[in-house]
Amino acid sequence: MSNSPNPFSPPATVSALSPSFQGNAEAFAGTERGLRIVYAAILLIILSLILGMAVSIVVPEAAIVMGLAMIVGWLMWLVGPFFCLSVPTETGARGLIIASVSCHAASMAFAGLQFAVPFLLGFSSQGVVAIGGIFGQLLGLAGNILFILFMMKVGRQIGRDDLHRRGRNLLVLSAVLVVALMAMSAAMFTAVSGPSSLAGVMSGMFILFGLAALVAFIMYANLINGLYKAIHELRQQPRTASPPSPASPAATFSEQPDETTGA
Repeated sequence: MSNSPNPFSPPATVSALSPSFQGNAEAFAGTERGLRIVYAAILLIILSLILGMAVSIVVPEAAIVMGLAMIVGWLMWLVGPFFCLSVPTETGARGLIIASVSCHAASMAFAGLQFAVPFLLGFSSQGVVAIGGIFGQLLGLAGNILFILFMMKVGRQIGRDDLHRRGRNLLVLSAVLVVALMAMSAAMFTAVSGPSSLAGVMSGMFILFGLAALVAFIMYANLINGLYKAIHELRQQPRTASPPSPASPAATFSEQPDETTGA
């Protein structure tokens, strides 16, 4: 029977997995808060998307409300990692979260730039949108990869090697998805001019890719959920008292009965 961890299984308790953690758990309070915000943002986006598709059929105006909720979710997703910047420097993860936040900020800048520049300069936006979109997506992808590496680093620091392994599995799946997407994008041009059967095969491949991407997204959300719960439980643990120091010779001597007095 395989002993590999199930990426969808509930996170194990911290007390069973991180008995050797000796750092200041309260120093991770900001990191926990940031992870909670990101996880709440993911749930808000998913619920807004599902409810928006279901309710807007009956009440078209509800699509506007759901759209605003999704915007709020995206903003929360961007703001959450800023709280993680307070991660203790001893973890060695601060550089990763700084790089992740920087990539996401640059991605948003490119997203705004690809629409602002054509509007301000008054020329065709096709080339700018394409170039800005590519750079923005690459920076966003880099930001997400760095954020996963950040969570893996923190997970190992608090003694949660299971979370580190989940992050590693997620990175492997993400790499496979990126390579598959590049291959399918290159093959799509052949399918357009090729036989209809090839186009049908490509459609099936894109469906499988979408399902695999959904699995990766669930693994990503589960990793965030597991890490912030692990930090929360770690912070709730009572601090163990330091072991008593050995008795000094003077104290030992004072505790001995006085033989001269017979005490």
